Amino acid sequence: MVPLGFSYRQQIVQQAPKGFEWTVLPAPAGDGGLAQGVSPQTLSIAEDSPYKKEAVRFIDFMLEPQNMVRLAKGDWMLPTGTRALADPALHTEKDGWATGAALARELRSAPAQSVRGYPEWKDKVATPALQEYYSGAIDESELRRRLVKDGNHVLARYQR
Repeated sequence: MVPLGFSYRQQIVQQAPKGFEWTVLPAPAGDGGLAQGVSPQTLSIAEDSPYKKEAVRFIDFMLEPQNMVRLAKGDWMLPTGTRALADPALHTEKDGWATGAALARELRSAPAQSVRGYPEWKDKVATPALQEYYSGAIDESELRRRLVKDGNHVLARYQR
């Protein structure tokens, strides 16, 4: 078993070998300390943008609940809006949506996301290694080796 966050579902569905068995498990019961989610995306407008009013209208459009749901489904991530999160489209069993939606109110940023170097590890080590694993190019032991050994090299640079 390779435990991954909720946001890896898309990668698994689209890249795992045919017949790869997976599921989304609910968080363990307890104090909620393990209820960790992904970092929400932020929207901003550049100070020097000549189109500030148009940008604000676009952000307002994106934050309408029905559009948050469309974006969430496209990105395979849970929306941050409570009205959007209540949408029935996010409460289906297919691809683990119902399990994730049930956990959404309790999710917090994972402590690992605040570790210096985590974004580089995720982008340069974890994602490519998982893609190779899903394609069958490497086995589970090589995946583990890369995630740990190569990951430690990346993280060591940030500890200095």
